[in-house]
Amino acid sequence: MKEEIIVQKWRLIKLSKTRPMLAFRLVEKLSERFGEEVYKMAFEYGEEKGREVMRNLKLKDFREIAKFLSMISGTRLEQRGEEIVFLSCPVNILEQVKSARICRGYIEGFFSAFGMRIEALPTCGEQCKILIRQTRS
Repeated sequence: MKEEIIVQKWRLIKLSKTRPMLAFRLVEKLSERFGEEVYKMAFEYGEEKGREVMRNLKLKDFREIAKFLSMISGTRLEQRGEEIVFLSCPVNILEQVKSARICRGYIEGFFSAFGMRIEALPTCGEQCKILIRQTRS
């Protein structure tokens, strides 16, 4: 009897610790339906966050910005020539949102705040990876 009560309490605690699934489902559906608008909103939000960082830190180049984003999100980076790969999604970790459009928009907006144009190529799945590269156009 006592064990059953402990198990019930544990289940309640576990339920209260889950991610906000309704919010995730809404984001997923809105991303499918309003893809370009969702991307734009994420870009603007990323740019806003990038400007906040820029006001306080003088990050000089593409690699420094990527390294900073990696540090604050606790993700690992891999340098591949001129490209950088986040080995998990910094946006999902920082904002608890899992969407390729949102991830791409946020990261591209974040770098845009520093006057850099990049291309972010997310691969979302069990383990997300985001390849980013600086563009010249």
